[in-house]
Order: sequence, then C-alpha cells, then structure tokens
Amino acid sequence: ARAIRLKPFDRAVASLFDPVIVDGLAEYLTARKTKGANLLKEIGRRVEEAAKAMSDTGIAPGIVRGTAGALLADRLAGLRKFFLALEDYEDEPGSRAGTGQEFPLSADDGRDRIKVILGTAIIKTLFNAAETPEDPLSEAVFDEWLLGETLEAAFWKTQPDGARNAHEALLVRCLTCSGASILPAGLPAGSVSPAGSVSPAGLVEFFNAPSAARSLRLNDYQGVLYFHKESYSELVGHLLLREAYRRGAASGYRGKQWVEILGALGRTGRLLLRAADVSEYRFHHFLRYLQSDEFITLLAGPVPAPQQGL
Repeated sequence: ARAIRLKPFDRAVASLFDPVIVDGLAEYLTARKTKGANLLKEIGRRVEEAAKAMSDTGIAPGIVRGTAGALLADRLAGLRKFFLALEDYEDEPGSRAGTGQEFPLSADDGRDRIKVILGTAIIKTLFNAAETPEDPLSEAVFDEWLLGETLEAAFWKTQPDGARNAHEALLVRCLTCSGASILPAGLPAGSVSPAGSVSPAGLVEFFNAPSAARSLRLNDYQGVLYFHKESYSELVGHLLLREAYRRGAASGYRGKQWVEILGALGRTGRLLLRAADVSEYRFHHFLRYLQSDEFITLLAGPVPAPQQGL
C-alpha cells in the first residue's frame, strides 16, 4: 500500500539525486567561480514536485506552492556560504596546524559527503514546508514515511550499493528528525555555555538514538556491544559539519566568533574520538564515559548557541 500511495513522491525525491544534479551541487557548494542559477532553478522545480506529491497523497495537505523551492534555495545558498568560509579558514595562515584551534573538516569533506548533505537539506526543507501551527506534522510520521525507503531508493541513482544506501539514509535520520540537540539544555539563543560547547547528556541522547546506534553498525561479541570505528568517525564528521553550519550562521561565517566556533567544535571532535578509544569501542562503556567526570571536565569551554539550520 505504501509503495502505491507514495510512488509519485518517491519518484520526485529520486529525481533530486540524479548524478548530474548531485555533481553540479557539489561544484556549486564548494567552487568560487560557478554558474549555479540554472541548477538551483531545476532543483527548486524538483523539490516542488516532491512537495506537491506530499500534498496530493495527504501526508501534508497544507503545503503552499512555492514554499519548498524557496526554502531549499535559501538553505543551499547558506550551505554555499558555509563551505566557502571553511575554505577561507583552511587557507588562512596559522588557522589550523599547531594552533590547538583546528577544525578537522574542509570544503572537500563536504564534497565527499554531498549525498547526505543534500538529503538532509531536502528532508528539513520538506518538513519545514509542511509544518504549520494549525496543522503540526508529527516528526515520527515524517520519519517513518519519508526517511526510509524513499531515500534508500533515491540513493540508487548515484550508487548501486544497497548497504551503503541504507547507511547514508540512516545518517540523514541522525541529522534531522532523529537528531537530538547536543547543546546544554535551557541555553538562551546567542548565549554561551560555561560548561562547554556541548551537553554530555545531549551527546548520549544523540548517539543512543536508534538511527545513530544502527549507523554505528553495532556488533555483539560475547555479550558486549561494539561499534564500528570508521562508521563512528563518519558520523562524528557529519555532526561537526552540522553544528558548524548551524552555529556559524549568526556570525555570517566570519570574524573572531566564527574562528572560535570552529576551534571549539574541532576540540569537541577530538574529544569524541578520544572517548571512542578510551571505551575501546564498547558501546555502553562509551555512553557511560560521555557522562563521566573526566569527559565533562575535558569539555569545558564556551561556544555560541546554534541558529536554525541543517
């Protein structure tokens, strides 16, 4: 029943992952000299088709025509600004090696992760277009109907690898509907956290969410759950990119505040990799370590709160 009902929607989302679109978007987001007007127009048209299919099938009947296209255009423009700023940061003398303020990812890392980044942008766009105060859209329903078979099938456009497609669809879940905030609770917008850049409890909630846990490829060996090292590093990389994009928006991705955000998140990333090593990749040991006095002490350091975004 689902396949018949959502076939127009699935087809519209799959069209957004045409290799020409994905490759063109990677170029648009990370290259300074590129003509992206026609590409953005075509992406906008295709996401509007997906929004119309959502409305026609009754998933989100209140979507206003043109809303999804405009929202996605704004999001992609913001992502382009973000990745170009990362490139500037990379090229700035003394901004990285040996300073203790290095951010471990670059615009090239964005290119390597383009399908998940595009998938996240599309899902967030469609959710925001569908959500209204009068007709709230349940994230659980949205997640169930749109983030499983739809994305996995769409990813076949660029990669005929079912296991990889399922993994990347899980990463999109982690960063959207299933993605917990890693900020300390109750933090006013624009303020800083005296306890550090992230919340240990928020990290536990994030990594313990079903989609994140599954993306870590848990394996039971003699009664102990272990997680996959490379999958963990990949998820941490996506988490750092998401947080840098969201938190840097208020600064316009420039100036002292932007450098401090990248430095703090880079430090958090290194601590998360250390946490995996300390726990010896044992999942429950890892979750306990994130709440330990040692880890909480290491996290100390302020960072601005995020803006709405990816």
